[in-house]
Amino acid sequence: MPQVVAERCGIGPINAARATEAAIARWRPRAVLVAGIAGGLQPDLAPGTTAVLDAVRTADSRVRASPDLTDAVEDALRDAGTDARRGEGWTVDGVADAAAKRRLGTDGALTVDSESGAVLDRAQVHGVPAAALRVVADPVERGVPRSVVALGWVDGATWWPNLLDLWRLPFEIGEVAQFRRDLRDGLKELRCALPPALEALTT
Repeated sequence: MPQVVAERCGIGPINAARATEAAIARWRPRAVLVAGIAGGLQPDLAPGTTAVLDAVRTADSRVRASPDLTDAVEDALRDAGTDARRGEGWTVDGVADAAAKRRLGTDGALTVDSESGAVLDRAQVHGVPAAALRVVADPVERGVPRSVVALGWVDGATWWPNLLDLWRLPFEIGEVAQFRRDLRDGLKELRCALPPALEALTT
């Protein structure tokens, strides 16, 4: 059976690009899958909705995923009982609040995250087929609480711009509790979607 290697890239496009470069140099993979949670950009995308992305937009570019690999991932998810949405996503540098998500979703994009575009771009540069799988955590009408965003440095984000927002935590208890429920639903579905998606990469 082909070997599957998981790499944690951290938060943000810079970290994602560096991690992808390092992983490709070390492992010389036949294919790459970038996967994780995301913000939803359409009203009908509830927490836990799985999206398979044909392309990812950034502020100055649009990078396509491998069509054949994307088809294989979608088929594998369907065979496993997951009805994934198919469309495009956004990658932004930072966390999009509800207002920003509404703007990003105007043209029908499904999800927003901080890494997919960078991973697809680096894979494309090296000629490695790549696909993107995202599961919605925070829906379009809700943003990530600012006190939670401020803790992003734990997973590799820049810590100092949001440090002062930590004081908001006691006043955002309700929002944090809702985000925790959304995140739980997103991670639950991500755990279900990953095995068939990874299997599609090895066939």
